[in-house]
Amino acid sequence: MKNISVILCCHNGAQRLRPTLEHLAKQKLSAMLSWELVFVDNASTDGSADVVRQLWAEMMPVGTLKVVAEPKTGLIHARRAGIVAAEGDLVVFCDDDNWLQDDYLQIAYNLLTDHPEYGAVGGRGIAVADMPLPAEWAEWEGDYACGRIAAESCVCDYRRSLFGAGLATRRALMQKVFAAPFVLCGRQGTVLTSGDDSEICDRIMLAGYHLYYEERLVFQHYMPNERLTDTYHHRLLQGFEQMYGQLEHYSAAIVYGRMTRWQLLQESCRRIGSVLLRHNGRSLYKLKVFLIHGLGLMCLADDIAKQIRNVQKIMK
Repeated sequence: MKNISVILCCHNGAQRLRPTLEHLAKQKLSAMLSWELVFVDNASTDGSADVVRQLWAEMMPVGTLKVVAEPKTGLIHARRAGIVAAEGDLVVFCDDDNWLQDDYLQIAYNLLTDHPEYGAVGGRGIAVADMPLPAEWAEWEGDYACGRIAAESCVCDYRRSLFGAGLATRRALMQKVFAAPFVLCGRQGTVLTSGDDSEICDRIMLAGYHLYYEERLVFQHYMPNERLTDTYHHRLLQGFEQMYGQLEHYSAAIVYGRMTRWQLLQESCRRIGSVLLRHNGRSLYKLKVFLIHGLGLMCLADDIAKQIRNVQKIMK
């Protein structure tokens, strides 16, 4: 039995693996703790699995290596395969372009051990690129799982999400989280669907746990040049926009679960009216997002809402 399992999901990321593995190999952990790297080869065609075996043998870290294959593309499918294969009491999600600071695993372990009320802990990402970051980066960085999600370390349930990059949680809780089909499946190759990180966090909150943001948990997030363009960022926003209406059902389940249908209708109308009154020149995109949030509360009878009610039963 391991104390920690790092689940590293990879789809054709052979060229990105060396710095990711180097940072994992340098983790400073108490001698009393054992950990493993669960590498999930998500339908790669570039020999990623062979590369990770070769590099891990070259680096000879303390952690052991386990390689599993997931032929169905999609980050949710890959993470589910990692959870099934993991042996650690705690799990940490690490993408193939995430470089965890050398004390990351130890800090995450201490937080989750000392605070049983935390369902997941997450940190802040620092962008690393081969070219200067765009002038708009201060506005964009949160869309790329970078920057701070709060001004200081705190319980951040109000935000309903932590970055999936570097997310640390409990394996037993993740087994519940992944027991029911997901509404969203995450990135699939070059398709920029989003929201799977938020759906994981929503399910954690449905189980009665808190989300905690920790300033000391730091990772670098490598950004290839093609991600730093207006075109890519626009596609990223489109992926976010597609998820809002679906994820709003989770908000209803978490925040409004005790309301009657009539009360929900009243609250929906109040929120929509409030948005319209406060529009004051907001961009059409922003207005559409807020309207979707309000309208989402009025759709609790559809298939997605039924699916989320099933999730509620599992998470209890």
